[in-house]
Amino acid sequence: NGEVAPLFCEGTPLTPQSYWGSLTLTILTYLFGMAVTPFWPLSWWMGYYLWFSSMYYLCLAIFPLLYNSLYTRARKKTKSIFMMIVILLLFNVVTLIGAWYIWKDGEGYNHYDPNTGVQNPVDEHEDGSIHNISV
Repeated sequence: NGEVAPLFCEGTPLTPQSYWGSLTLTILTYLFGMAVTPFWPLSWWMGYYLWFSSMYYLCLAIFPLLYNSLYTRARKKTKSIFMMIVILLLFNVVTLIGAWYIWKDGEGYNHYDPNTGVQNPVDEHEDGSIHNISV
């Protein structure tokens, strides 16, 4: 008790050893609204507002292309639109169930005692195991 942890900086997945590289890439990623695109390994997590803002820009970028594609291919084809919706919903369910089966046996971080629900001391916390594979 009373000891201060040493300063450290965990870089982004693309630049794990470079503070300035990670900072620069993070600022550029959020500046251009790309935090939810495949460019996420370029940036640190900076908060919900910026993530949702980035998601909004991504939707604005994709919507015209998707709308035009659906308008020209599926206009007045109710059955094909319905089938497309059903297929996408099934894909979503399969993705969620698959993710659940992958992570259901994860051990967690040991923040709380499973028997009492009381918070464990910080020195007993763990880094997690299977959960960190996907982060």
